[in-house]
Amino acid sequence: MTGRARPGVAPHRATGEGRPPIPAVTHKLPTGRHYRGIPIHAAGGLHEHVMGLVRPPGCSVLELAAGSGAMTQRLLDAGHEVTPVELDDATWACSDTKPTLLDLNDPEWPRHLGRRFPVVVAMEVIEHLENPRQFVRNLHAGTEPGGISIVTTPNICCGESVNLLARKGALYCFDPNQYFQSGHISPTPWWNLEQFGLEAGFSAVRIGFVGTLDKTGIKRAVITALNRIVRVLSPPPVGPVSGDGIVTVAVMEKT
Repeated sequence: MTGRARPGVAPHRATGEGRPPIPAVTHKLPTGRHYRGIPIHAAGGLHEHVMGLVRPPGCSVLELAAGSGAMTQRLLDAGHEVTPVELDDATWACSDTKPTLLDLNDPEWPRHLGRRFPVVVAMEVIEHLENPRQFVRNLHAGTEPGGISIVTTPNICCGESVNLLARKGALYCFDPNQYFQSGHISPTPWWNLEQFGLEAGFSAVRIGFVGTLDKTGIKRAVITALNRIVRVLSPPPVGPVSGDGIVTVAVMEKT
């Protein structure tokens, strides 16, 4: 999301002659939110929303790009068996388990896990990957028949994205600063995410939108108006829209 880079993905740097040095991608920037003292690196309310999608109780969950372990701890506290995956464990803060270290840009990463899972959670990571379509194919490979993969990414079709496109020629969470400092390199609209899932072999993809921007006054009025215009002119395909709908949530079902 805005102002941070997701873990679980090896950073890439680009340089050009005559340009100033580009700062290294900084992973896991603080949001000021925590769960049981563990930093949260996702949009406010996203963890809680995804928790409501993880079923049945006590199931085995593969959590990709698990950050510092806040969502891992939530899942463990709810009675789930969790296999967290991270690029490194330098800032890991969940004392109840350790992450498996993998680079999700590796097209063979599912093979290293040695098993499939009934639930796979991939929050706020696909926008950092070089090949989103390959990643979704890997999700399908890592999901058990009858299971689901839950994928979230910034919603570049929301009202704030329209606002940024008109004013700056950028998209929500995708601009030069986000590219170089946060590692947001692959904007993926909801319809791409849906198509990627179906092409990968998932039998159904359910789309929803969640998340609220911290805006007040005239800025809040502008965003509210833009949200209404976007929803009238380009209504979402299925599923609810909560708040400003700044995060796309795709639940991909495998039969």
